[in-house]
Amino acid sequence: MAQVAQKSCQGPNEVLSDRQISFPSLLFVDTALGCVTLRNNVSRTGTTAIPPGGSDCYVSMFRFPESYLKHWQSTGSVAGIEGIPCFADFVWFDVDNPSLEQALVDARQLLINLDKHEPGISVHAAIYFSGAKGFHIGVPSQLFGLEPAVDLNVTIRRIAMAIAGVVKIDTAIYDKNRLWRIPNTVNSKSGLYKIPLTYNEFASWSIEQIREKARQPHGEARPLLTYEGQYQPIPALVELAARLAIDAAVGKETGGSELKYGSGDWVTQTIANIVPGNRNSSFARIIGKYHRSGFSPADIVTLLRPHAIACDFPLGELEAEVRGICGRYAQSNSFQVTDTIYAEKHEIKYQPALLTLSELMSREECEVKWLVEPIFPFESVAIIGGPPGIGKSFMLLDLAIACATGGKWLNHFPVVKGTVLYVDEESSASLLKRRFGWLLRDKGLPDSQDISISVGAQISRSKDGMASLRYLLDKVRPSLLVIDSLIRFHRADENSATEMARVFGDVKEIVRETGCLVVFADHHRKPGQWEGSPDVSLRGSTEKVAFVDCLLSLKRDGRDIVVDHSKSRFDEPVERFVVRIEKTPEGNVRVRRLGDHAQLKSEQLASSAKELVEQALAKGDWVSLQELLAVAARKDVKRRAVAEYLKSQTGVTVEREDRPNESGRGGKQAFYRLLNSFHVSNLYIGKKFEIKSAGEAATADLGGQ
Repeated sequence: MAQVAQKSCQGPNEVLSDRQISFPSLLFVDTALGCVTLRNNVSRTGTTAIPPGGSDCYVSMFRFPESYLKHWQSTGSVAGIEGIPCFADFVWFDVDNPSLEQALVDARQLLINLDKHEPGISVHAAIYFSGAKGFHIGVPSQLFGLEPAVDLNVTIRRIAMAIAGVVKIDTAIYDKNRLWRIPNTVNSKSGLYKIPLTYNEFASWSIEQIREKARQPHGEARPLLTYEGQYQPIPALVELAARLAIDAAVGKETGGSELKYGSGDWVTQTIANIVPGNRNSSFARIIGKYHRSGFSPADIVTLLRPHAIACDFPLGELEAEVRGICGRYAQSNSFQVTDTIYAEKHEIKYQPALLTLSELMSREECEVKWLVEPIFPFESVAIIGGPPGIGKSFMLLDLAIACATGGKWLNHFPVVKGTVLYVDEESSASLLKRRFGWLLRDKGLPDSQDISISVGAQISRSKDGMASLRYLLDKVRPSLLVIDSLIRFHRADENSATEMARVFGDVKEIVRETGCLVVFADHHRKPGQWEGSPDVSLRGSTEKVAFVDCLLSLKRDGRDIVVDHSKSRFDEPVERFVVRIEKTPEGNVRVRRLGDHAQLKSEQLASSAKELVEQALAKGDWVSLQELLAVAARKDVKRRAVAEYLKSQTGVTVEREDRPNESGRGGKQAFYRLLNSFHVSNLYIGKKFEIKSAGEAATADLGGQ
């Protein structure tokens, strides 16, 4: 599922807000208040006042740079903007039908199509009843990795057609100058409001309920042009958008035919050929195909209901056929009925507790209780992710020892003393014994630590595996539960947001029951599969990142490991730091934090610059800055680091002389040499030396020689 940090949406009269806007140079839109013909009113987003309950209020679907404003000011019109770039924060779909009931069925099918491209993204869609003949559905453009472009409207149209498939959408809306009705304003023809719908409202309400709600403003309107929060691009959608953009650039016209979703074409053809003698067998084929594709029974009934009505196939028979086929041929990847957007209402077995806002606000503020401050709190779920063999297991073993002893993790972060349950489904008992031994001996600790270990016991999310895990938890009552690794535990499809949501739902239940910290080891994607920020590096669905409270992402840098605190739900993430796992002369293993990555990198650059300059000036001759920088380039030393080092050492270890340019043109050229030959001689024999001040002689510690 797409990860998002989403704040509360703006109110219905603030839909043009540009707070936290992406691409802030594109801020200008066209508006029409009172009638669609009253357009050609270009303004900056967030400056147009929308009258409460206004009738027929519109804003352009795309936003534009200042050149759009200047074009309007000079011509009085927004026509002729073909060369001006544009951007839309949503990929919009307009699903219309003379039958509102069919429009609702089609719009729901569109959300299912979205989830088939990337499971779970439909819950982040902006959904509106248009106030007339259908629904408007928007998917955040950030999920597709879209950026401003002159022909972005063409790419968005192709994306929409590819996702919609056989769902009929209005493709005229992708005109660059298209106006789009503003939420919670009235459609004068129907007298109904365009209203936002939550995912659950859209999934469960009937057309009658939706129309009734549309008699007045409803809910919080998600902004049409901008939204608060940041969505992480989804590889499958980025690839789709990139391919379609290339097709548009080379003039390849598909019309959406080669990109139609799934099995729509053959379903339509099959239904078109239904006659009274083959209705049952034809519907059975279609039901079986949908069932094998992962659709739930409730979804299949909803999708086929209009077709059954069209060919006089009784709905009761359709439902019985669906129940029979889905019941006889269970699919491991099928959605459960309770997880589908068409889930039936179930009897409430218990009444959840409710708090009023005043009761919530009157509660005393609770401080975060840290197991490892300020990274891992109690009652939370964390992942340490990285490529295979990078050292995740050693870091987890070091964490277990630090917790059992009340020491410091990575010899730096303080840990609260407690009991540990260490579940290892990756390695063997003999390997685990050696690794624990290396770490304990290096720390000078005895073997009898308060750590309980389960190795290769088939602890997983299966029925038997969960029973075994609960038994161990009840017996150990740990403060820290380590599971190495997540993939051995979940036994699910990592690319399915639905399945991974269930996995973490079970884990969260354990956390609530025990109050412990649960830390998983997990793997990154293969190199080259996805390049981006560390929090999208984990293999599989982004539901992992969305769910966990803390994520540490590891990356190799030579002999060291760079650690990104990619996510922290309870506090600000710590700065990127560096960890080294090394063998000691005694044959043990030491895991320690070396320091902040930025500081170490700066020191490393300064050291390489110092070494290069001293070698280049070793003979005592004058050397130009230009020559020094050329040497730096050849030896892959940062030129800026060399320049900064020379600046800091002028008058301390080196002297500078500015000479006229030999060509007689331009300014003077800087030359450098070591301060004195005594310094040079000591540099040759490798002895310690000290320059007291500029111009003073050097004194050397020759070790008594």
